[in-house]
Amino acid sequence: MSKVELQAFYDQINNLKDPQSAPSLITLFGNDDYLHREMFLLLKKNMQPENPDFNWTQIEVDKVELDDIILEYKSYPMFSDFRVIVLEIKDFSQEARLKKIITFLLDQAESTTKVILRFFEWDGKKSYLQSLLEKGLSVECRTPYSNQISQWIYQIADRYLVEFDPEALTLFHKRVGDRLSLIDLEIQKLKSVIGTRKIITEADVLSAIPVQGEASIFEWIECFFSRDLIATEEKLSNIRQSGESPLACISLMARHCRLVLKCHEGLKLGLRGPKLSQYLRVANYFLKKYEQDLRLWKAPEVEGLLVKLNQIDIQIKSSRLKPFSLLSYWTHQSLK
Repeated sequence: MSKVELQAFYDQINNLKDPQSAPSLITLFGNDDYLHREMFLLLKKNMQPENPDFNWTQIEVDKVELDDIILEYKSYPMFSDFRVIVLEIKDFSQEARLKKIITFLLDQAESTTKVILRFFEWDGKKSYLQSLLEKGLSVECRTPYSNQISQWIYQIADRYLVEFDPEALTLFHKRVGDRLSLIDLEIQKLKSVIGTRKIITEADVLSAIPVQGEASIFEWIECFFSRDLIATEEKLSNIRQSGESPLACISLMARHCRLVLKCHEGLKLGLRGPKLSQYLRVANYFLKKYEQDLRLWKAPEVEGLLVKLNQIDIQIKSSRLKPFSLLSYWTHQSLK
């Protein structure tokens, strides 16, 4: 075994027929705290040995001597076929000890002890860590791309025994965004709203998930690309009153422009449907919007918008004029 993608790791651990069949060495690392915690809870759920009070041990590596860790590893399970040791590595302050621990683990044959390594900090350039990834099973808990979020919404919803209908899923993703920890919290809120029902509808999302922050900015962008000046100005006024940053508006507008241009490139390459979605790294249901924008805006026009956005960004950061006044003027100039 070696490093696998997050979804493959989830499927493999979630579908274990017997906890004892789990790999003897598992490594978790990556920058997404939510996924790191969720993957560990998944392991804890599916690798639980019998009599866990005696056979499941968590150790902070920088607080325990090497000999004690080795002794713990060599201990036999009590009234169980195997035991689990979780080694938590907070940082590399005790790197010499860490290297010895990993060298020891890499030298071990199959045993009745399974080890889970939780790295809360990671440096992939270190050769001994690269060697670790070549043995056992490892996964990087990296924040998913936008086109992978819908699958995670389904999985998180399934954990709470609810489902989204297609329209509700699209709206939910647009309103909540890509942050998994927030998605989890909002699904819990929706579960309490729908009571004994299992299916979450678009009406449920409309009533329970408010338009906030980035979601309202996305509506402003949508109106802008529809070339609707009045609606665009109205949305911009709402954003100003809600206290959002004009620089956030510019950042998200520039991101949208880049995705529209990348969609143009993908279409020129002959990509369609899922292949185009993968090329853009966005969910399939967002494609229609980018393709629609390309019917209203030519690619050179979108490139011009990016140039103007850069100019207005510099003006906002350097001018004494009110930022939203500059942004409103730019909107009028772009849509007139």
